[in-house]
Amino acid sequence: MSWNSGASKHYQGPIDRVYVSLREVHDVDFFIDEYLRLRLLDLNDDNRRMVGSQLESFLGRVPYRWDDLVDFLDSGWHAEAGAIGFG
Repeated sequence: MSWNSGASKHYQGPIDRVYVSLREVHDVDFFIDEYLRLRLLDLNDDNRRMVGSQLESFLGRVPYRWDDLVDFLDSGWHAEAGAIGFG
C-alpha cells in the first residue's frame, strides 16, 4: 500500500495522536512526515514505515508529546543518503 493512497490513516500503532500543546494536536501520519522533512530525509514509504515501526516501541504515556517523540526517535536513528535506520 502506498502511504498516500486513499486510506484515511496509514500508521496503525498504539499512538493515535501527537500533542504539540494542550490545544494543538496532529495525527501520527502528519507527525511522521514532518519528522522526516525536518531531518531532511526522503518522504517515501520505506522511511515512513521505519519511523512508524520505531514509534510502536515508545514507552511513554498519553498524552504523547511531540518533543518527547522527536527526542525518542533522534536517540536511536542514523541516516545515510536520504534513508533512515534505527539501531
